[in-house]
Amino acid sequence: MRARGGAEPADVAPAAAPPLSVRDLALTALAKAAIGASVLAAGFEAVSDDDYARVVIAEEWARAPRFDASGTSWLPLPFWVVGAAMRVFGRGLGTARFVSVLLGVVSALLVLAAARRLFARAGGSLAPHAPLAGALVAAVFPWSARLGVATVPELPTAALGLFGVATSIAGTSARARLAGAAAIGAACLSRYDLWPLAAAFALAALVDARRAEPHRGLVALAAPIALAAPLGWMAWNRHAHGEALHFLARVSAYSRAVGGAGEARPLDRLVAYPVAMIRAEPELFGLLGASIVALAIVDRGALARSLATIGRPAALVAVQLAALAVAMVRDGAPTHHPERATLLALLLVAVTAGAFAATALARLLEARVALARRAPIAAFAPAAILVATASLLRPPDRSAFAQRTDERAIGSALGRELPLGGRALLEVVDYGYFAVVAASGRPEDLVLDRSIDPRRPTEPSTFASTDALALRLAEVHPDAVVARVPPTAAPLLGRDPDIARGTWGLWRRELSP
Repeated sequence: MRARGGAEPADVAPAAAPPLSVRDLALTALAKAAIGASVLAAGFEAVSDDDYARVVIAEEWARAPRFDASGTSWLPLPFWVVGAAMRVFGRGLGTARFVSVLLGVVSALLVLAAARRLFARAGGSLAPHAPLAGALVAAVFPWSARLGVATVPELPTAALGLFGVATSIAGTSARARLAGAAAIGAACLSRYDLWPLAAAFALAALVDARRAEPHRGLVALAAPIALAAPLGWMAWNRHAHGEALHFLARVSAYSRAVGGAGEARPLDRLVAYPVAMIRAEPELFGLLGASIVALAIVDRGALARSLATIGRPAALVAVQLAALAVAMVRDGAPTHHPERATLLALLLVAVTAGAFAATALARLLEARVALARRAPIAAFAPAAILVATASLLRPPDRSAFAQRTDERAIGSALGRELPLGGRALLEVVDYGYFAVVAASGRPEDLVLDRSIDPRRPTEPSTFASTDALALRLAEVHPDAVVARVPPTAAPLLGRDPDIARGTWGLWRRELSP
């Protein structure tokens, strides 16, 4: 056990990040794949109906690629990635899920690389396996586990952001800084949450460039690389929509239409994101607090040096959180599960908690356990403790997320049964219709019976009466109809559905009103 006052010199020069070992890469990938499999086995399907909406957009892009994949406010990179995979492996939820799981594993490896870079620069204060322990904790906490299999881009985006901020530490090589800028640029083409981080990262790069001889130009180049995506997207919006901030107005309008932050007081909105983080992952913050206390007891000097090392990354992440708080006040923040937007901060908390806990545990075991046995115990124990605690205190609640089992099943059946070039009329009950369309893999062949866009006046369902449905059938001339069972207009459809999946049915014959 080291002296509590810290026997090592405080001015240890920053060390270069060591190369990632094959063992650590394999262990991290396996851990992420295992936790993802367990989440899916427990019945998790999607965070919200937005998951399925994104799959539908990727399917449309795979059929007809274009720069602005969604044509709305959503950023294009995730659709390019998933859509490209669909062009090779086929459109549908299966391809989208496979890409999501694969990106979840890649994200875990990016987090490991970031943790290596963060804690290698603490002058060797932490245990050698501390980065691995941090990456394992980051791979398994509940929101990371869910988003590692969900068809949304939050986890890859946050992992890219964490890698980027890890390269912002003073003493980082120019090449690493450029790699971090590119990572942040890619993240900024995926979610708006990272835009404030890009600005803060660029400012830090320009400040560091002043004393980065002989690589001043390369370090300064990181600033425009990080900002290229936000600036480019605003230029595109100016060209396509006549307003550089068109996306911001659209997000704000939608947030107000669905309720947004409601009538909450401005102060409540300002603290909404930090509160959401703690409520979402109380066990993670408990592990962080316990690890800080334990490391302070066994090696206060190591704790002080490590906290100083991650000071700038933490400050950059704080800028992002502050910007999200301002957006919340102005109704421009994400409307579904706000803790998803704070995933970058949660990843930083996770790798820090894991690294500190592993180091404290290793110090405590130094006099009692041989090194060969001590390392794996200290590396895996924090993640195991977190998983066990979260599972006991907060068992998975499937009702908190989008459960669209019947919609997915009837959509898959429709994709198989609908003739090529045929058309199907789909009853729109709620936003679960996205799951039907996504599972079919053929969005261009489905006609919705109405729009439920909250920014527009509510349209009545054409399935609510026989007359309304008869008119719609005459307009569409569908080869199939997908509706709830039994449909309100049952006499018009004539008989029981040809295929039934739970509360949904498919009529696959030529219909005449």
